[in-house]
Amino acid sequence: ISGANLSGTFTVKLTPVAQEVDGTQKAGTQASADLVVTAVADTPGAVVLATSQVTGQEDGGWVSLSSAFNAGSTANLLKDTDGSEVLKVRVTAGSGLLLSTDGGLTTLSGNTALVDTLNLSKLSVKGAVVNAKGDYGVTVNAVAVESSNGSSADSVGSPLKVTLTPVIDGVSAITTQNVNGLLEDQFAVSTAGAPTLASLVKVAATDSDPGEQILYQVFVPTGMTLTALNGAALGSATATTGGLTYTVAAKTAGGADNLGNYALISGANLSGTFTVKLTPVAQEVDGTQKAGTQASADLVVTAVAD
Repeated sequence: ISGANLSGTFTVKLTPVAQEVDGTQKAGTQASADLVVTAVADTPGAVVLATSQVTGQEDGGWVSLSSAFNAGSTANLLKDTDGSEVLKVRVTAGSGLLLSTDGGLTTLSGNTALVDTLNLSKLSVKGAVVNAKGDYGVTVNAVAVESSNGSSADSVGSPLKVTLTPVIDGVSAITTQNVNGLLEDQFAVSTAGAPTLASLVKVAATDSDPGEQILYQVFVPTGMTLTALNGAALGSATATTGGLTYTVAAKTAGGADNLGNYALISGANLSGTFTVKLTPVAQEVDGTQKAGTQASADLVVTAVAD
């Protein structure tokens, strides 16, 4: 049996010997046999990460992983200490991430890399698609490699969380249109056919980030009422000079247009021109908002004699 952590060729020599009953001996011809022991890498200890999480920004470019490593991260991990093994580190970027081993100068075609411990500071990741945000995973393994034949063994993985914080993009401008031909008290009995927010918006707001929600801040002037239809929710209004301001979502939870669920109805015995102001707003998953350009639309209500 070979000794601990030993490999190579061991030559065993055998010499046959004849021995008489009186104890005299006569040696025969010696022969040799080799026992070849192949080097096998021992499983190293796990990498000790300096932090369990690194943070970057949505669409903010490469995120360095250097803060996850320090001098103690890879110290004394080799179990075979006779010098025949070298220590490397395998980094595997999870789904949704791209990986670079040179600080972002080049992007690897795969999501796994084996690097020298001296190059850990150059490891970087970024979102694989535009608008990538949220939490992603990276796994770090210590790898022992036998110098003689390249045999390797991986440690258990050390998990590293990569968080890309959301950055709001904003919305496009909207185009509005006026609504004419309305009559005083036309919708006093029924809201059927009443103008809705959708009828005021000719070109709706868009957002390049599908992960952001589009809202509308709707200023309704005094004398005009915003009424929810089809079971839509209408939150509380904020008092604004000359009227009230509501916030409504551009889409329902199911993705359908929502502006058609809010009707605009003039008060009893009121006529004239009522100016409604709409401001598109982008809202990120973390609740941050960015308002777009406000646009106005007039609702013209013609007086009718009672």
